[in-house]
Amino acid sequence: MSTAETTPDRVRPARHRWRRVLLILAALLVGAVLLLTGGSPIGRALPAPTADQVGAARAAAMQLRVLRTTPGASGMVRFSGMDLRAISTLASHGFAPDRLDAYLADGALRIDAAHRLPLGRWLNVALAVRSQPKGFPSIRMTVGHVPLGEGMTRFVIRTARWLLAKRDVPVPPLDTLVRSFTVVPGGVAADITLSPSMIEGLARLDGHRIDPAQVAQIYCTLGRLQGSAPLDDVAAQVRRAFALQSPATATAERNRATFVALAMFLVDPGAGEMAGNARERTDGCRVAVPVVTLHGRADLTMHWSLSAALTAGSSTQIAQAMGTWKELADSLSKQSEFAVGDPTGFSFLDLSADRSGFRIATVAVEPGEAVRIATALSGVTEDQILPPALMAQQDGLTNQQFVRHFGGIADPRYDAAVGRIDAVLDAAGIK
Repeated sequence: MSTAETTPDRVRPARHRWRRVLLILAALLVGAVLLLTGGSPIGRALPAPTADQVGAARAAAMQLRVLRTTPGASGMVRFSGMDLRAISTLASHGFAPDRLDAYLADGALRIDAAHRLPLGRWLNVALAVRSQPKGFPSIRMTVGHVPLGEGMTRFVIRTARWLLAKRDVPVPPLDTLVRSFTVVPGGVAADITLSPSMIEGLARLDGHRIDPAQVAQIYCTLGRLQGSAPLDDVAAQVRRAFALQSPATATAERNRATFVALAMFLVDPGAGEMAGNARERTDGCRVAVPVVTLHGRADLTMHWSLSAALTAGSSTQIAQAMGTWKELADSLSKQSEFAVGDPTGFSFLDLSADRSGFRIATVAVEPGEAVRIATALSGVTEDQILPPALMAQQDGLTNQQFVRHFGGIADPRYDAAVGRIDAVLDAAGIK
């Protein structure tokens, strides 16, 4: 028998073997996906946050903010069960449809997290965190249907720390990051170490890299121009900022930097943290925040500027949610957060300025729209930033009044009120 006659018989079994290997690998891959993911999310479906929950989450965050102001500083933080519920509710609202649910059960801190994947699958991770009087706590993780022991969980966490370091997020050693952890009656207490650079690095993971040098250059130029030719209305400041270079050369990255620089200049230099070390880069040209108004109110300038910067520096969903959370917190507040003349309470007028900044920045940072919106902003008017029709919006509602008339931020009555604001912005704002 010739070689030509025997070759097909030899090739056919080889092909069959490769097909079997590929089928086995595909089956293993499918099995792994089914084991590590689920068809539905774990964790409770938490309702929209209330004013009380926003206030509790803000108080909890303030504990962390105090620690982060001193590099390398450590200190105790304490979160009650109500604090954990508030943090979970805000996180689930801000990152919906993803979920986070932190609660106390069986003498441990339990954390259920769910992240939506393509094809209707969910990455579900459950953590059980137990007391550890010294060093990083004992943690057991379950990924999908696969439980991991404490040793494997620690390996996963160390690997995550290594990957964060590769992305310029300086996380300290685990036993330095958490020096002790205790489940106490009704809550948890931990001795932790934070640093501004770590927080800024983590914030960038969800947001966008904004060139700190570009932000600093725009901020310093605005400060220098204000010293020689003061401007006291926000439209003039926006026109100046977006005309510093030809709008025809605008890019999404340049627009992001401009919004952050404006927030540094008009609200607080701390806004530069959205762009890495932009604040430190402006130490040599720092100026006092000028009084710049929008329809005669400085607080509206701050709402618009900060909302636009948050949209430029983070996910648009979080930026939108934070404007709402701020108003919920104000409905319980006895003192203005932004400026004299800014009434406390839930303000649909403030929300109008927030939504204007959010909507303009959302389009301005789209690469295909960057030139068009930069051109429009280089000639923007005060009425385009906040149409006068919105100045009649309800202002200073107490939480009781807000709940009585609008139910809450998941109520159709509230959605309708926001829809009316957006309709005015569509008709008379930047298009």
